[in-house]
Amino acid sequence: MAVDRPSACAWVLPVAAGSYGWASPTRKTQTACLSPQTSEWLGGGIRRRRRPIRPAGAARVPVHTRRRRLSLPAGALLLRARDRSDSGDGASVTFPGVASLPPHLRPFRGLREDWRRRAPWYWRDWADGFTTKSVAASLFLYFACLAPIVAFGGLTAQITNGAMGVVEFMVSGAVSGMLYHTLAGQPLTIVGPTGLTLAFTASLYKVCSVARLPFLATYAWVGVWTALFLLLLAIFNASFLIRYCTRFTDDAFNALIAATFLYEAVKSIGRSFQTEGADKTAAFFGLSLSLGTFIVGRTLSEFRQSRYLRRSVREFLSDFGAAIAIFSMTLAAQLLPPLSGEQALPRLQVPSTLQLAGGRPWLVPMLSVPPSIRLFALFPAVLLTVLFFLDQNITTRVVNSPAHRLKRADAYHIDLLVLSVLTFLASIFGLPWMCAATVQSLNHVRSLAITETYMSEADRAPRERMVAVVENRLTGFVIHLALALSLAFLPLLQRIPVAVISGLFLYMGRRMMSGNDFLRRIRLFFVDPALYPDDSPMRHIRPRTVNAYTALQLACFVLLWTLKVIPQTTLFFPAVIGMLMVVRLTAVRRLFRPEAIRVLDGEIEAERPSREDNGTRDEGSVIDVWEDGLGKPGGVPGERYSTDMY
Repeated sequence: MAVDRPSACAWVLPVAAGSYGWASPTRKTQTACLSPQTSEWLGGGIRRRRRPIRPAGAARVPVHTRRRRLSLPAGALLLRARDRSDSGDGASVTFPGVASLPPHLRPFRGLREDWRRRAPWYWRDWADGFTTKSVAASLFLYFACLAPIVAFGGLTAQITNGAMGVVEFMVSGAVSGMLYHTLAGQPLTIVGPTGLTLAFTASLYKVCSVARLPFLATYAWVGVWTALFLLLLAIFNASFLIRYCTRFTDDAFNALIAATFLYEAVKSIGRSFQTEGADKTAAFFGLSLSLGTFIVGRTLSEFRQSRYLRRSVREFLSDFGAAIAIFSMTLAAQLLPPLSGEQALPRLQVPSTLQLAGGRPWLVPMLSVPPSIRLFALFPAVLLTVLFFLDQNITTRVVNSPAHRLKRADAYHIDLLVLSVLTFLASIFGLPWMCAATVQSLNHVRSLAITETYMSEADRAPRERMVAVVENRLTGFVIHLALALSLAFLPLLQRIPVAVISGLFLYMGRRMMSGNDFLRRIRLFFVDPALYPDDSPMRHIRPRTVNAYTALQLACFVLLWTLKVIPQTTLFFPAVIGMLMVVRLTAVRRLFRPEAIRVLDGEIEAERPSREDNGTRDEGSVIDVWEDGLGKPGGVPGERYSTDMY
């Protein structure tokens, strides 16, 4: 007589308020079927017993009408069942007490999911940083992070009448960066001062001056309230709203940040020509250094596509191009006689000693202000929360772009939680706030990228794309550790000319503009329709539709820039950034057809280009692959590699 053994799917989990067992037929429960993989994962956690022998011809009793206890690791089956629910092939398991809430509003759900996905990669994130690319990226990003810290620190000292200065920016940038890259979920994101935060701080100082409020105490309370709001947003999974952020918002926001860097660089260069006297020798030398830094850095960064020198040398020059440009131009400023002496170029305004502005204590006397000021800080804190929330999530979304082909999971909620902690610490010590820096983050990703150079029949020159990124925490931590060590060598930083930093701003701003579809479509305004590129959207939809979409995006960009540069409206600027998402969800849907929106605002395809049956790539042949400067790999099966570059 045959004996029936329980199958893997006979084990179910009722969503009851605390017991695990077989579901009763009179009790409405939701069950999750365990697959063989689940049983294997649980190991010996389930005690199975044979079913009783069923007489021949007897009806099979439904399995859910029997009741049996399960012995499981605490929380293990809930976690595994949620994995099956997320993948769509299992029942949804809910937690007692929050079953009535929508999934995105259940407290701590996003943080738990982020931890579950990201925790297995934590130690690997540190180990993978020991590569040649990490050294090059750390050198380049050290100056890329130091430049805005010194520049914005000097501007803040002027705006706040000495309440904050360069030392505060360096301390905050170093400590915040090391903590962020140790605790955050996406370590490729770089935190630092931004032009938007500087504009908000300037507006807050003006409000405090007009209302005769103590600036540092008000500043601290604004930061504490902001940290509390960010904490609540992280707990209640507010980062799920990033799903409504598309390339329409990304491209406009990134174009704004890139334009800010270019504007500050040009303004710094132009300021040197406004000095008194007819002799403009120093100004022209400064212009030469700025352009030299930009040209050398950009030329070397693209040198991997050159035919000259061996591949390993080209790879080295490309990775270290920005650092070579900074060191060479700084050395030229020191050695050339016309650039020394009394007519020397302006240098970085860095203090010689480690001391806070005005010799104030480290802790801000927050309790010395009346309750009315503490409540007043709520209003600007709401606006700052909007700015930090959008800046952090949009920057992290850009870093996680499918075009970068990252392999490890994102963790938006953990990143927001860490930002809340950093904002709180900076506020109580009266230090500048640090948030996700878009320009530095994108340059960080591109510095760690493994790229391939390919060319299709329609291309006149080779093109480059990413195939992988060296994802790690070590580079970001080392960059900010170097910033902390720089506090012991402040006199050396005084030797770097301001013109070199202006050239670095030009380089980073121009580098960030590459790959921005919005800026690319603006150029298509002036292109002959018969000469549109093969991969332009005009090849799929009418040019009139593309131009109308670009004009709407350009109008949003101009509005953002206008509100940013007008001092009276800077405080409300963060709320306007959020309006980009509203415009995308309302106006764009009404004005454009779904087919056009799919082409202009669809996600970037993450998969590799398709191949035909003959094994040749549709869009062209790969002619070079770069992998950490250690040697040319065997290539991707089915792709043709050209050797004429060697």
